[in-house]
Amino acid sequence: KYNGRVLSLLQGASGNNYSHWVLEMLPKIRMYSEHYSLDDLNYVYVPKINSFQKETLSALGINENQLIDSENFRHIQANELFVVDHPYYYQGTILEQNKYLPKWTIEWLRETYLDYQKKFDANKKVFIDRGDSKYKHNQIINKVDVFNYLKNNNFTSYRLEELSFFEKIYLFNNADIIVGVHGAGFANLAFCKPKTKVLEIRPYSYLNSIYERISIINDLNYHLFQIENLKDNEENNGDIYLSIESLNNTLEEMLNK
Repeated sequence: KYNGRVLSLLQGASGNNYSHWVLEMLPKIRMYSEHYSLDDLNYVYVPKINSFQKETLSALGINENQLIDSENFRHIQANELFVVDHPYYYQGTILEQNKYLPKWTIEWLRETYLDYQKKFDANKKVFIDRGDSKYKHNQIINKVDVFNYLKNNNFTSYRLEELSFFEKIYLFNNADIIVGVHGAGFANLAFCKPKTKVLEIRPYSYLNSIYERISIINDLNYHLFQIENLKDNEENNGDIYLSIESLNNTLEEMLNK
């Protein structure tokens, strides 16, 4: 039982995914604040209390002591409980609805968080290494060859789990070109400056257009590189073999535009 006002940001199985948190759950706070003051909010009910949730909420003046972890408290009572609709999901699957991601969500994220970016020694040619993802699909099976090729072309590989939320903002805002396999880290495209070149590598079996939609909103130079995924067994379902020749041709085409 909680005395006071509680805002629930729970959202099913997607609750602990970084991309869903940034693009769908944080904007619920914006929707709430259209009618109510965050100063009157006593608690926020979250899927799990982890670093990126604490960091993103701290910039809104919501501290860790105000967070209720739903993994520890599955059922709660409160004097006032506010539950906000999804910003843009109405019917069908979320993959079908992603193309309707509203412009205001990206504008609000930029207005709210860009001033908090934390500068560090970051390369302007960025490759996102999702090898640290707890979701083990969409891995490059010939990643040593790919990493060596990119390194020889002056790219730096980054594991986003090793960066704070505010460093992620700077990395993407500072970059001139970003390359990576489809994954939650691409939610940070919300913080890119216009005309940033983006190469999203995605298996044909994945139909998620959310990062293309963000690129349209932010006026990014987006390119989709689709590739066959490997399905030999369950362990590599969704993994890809990335041809160095194809990658080189695609990057040359992008850089010459």
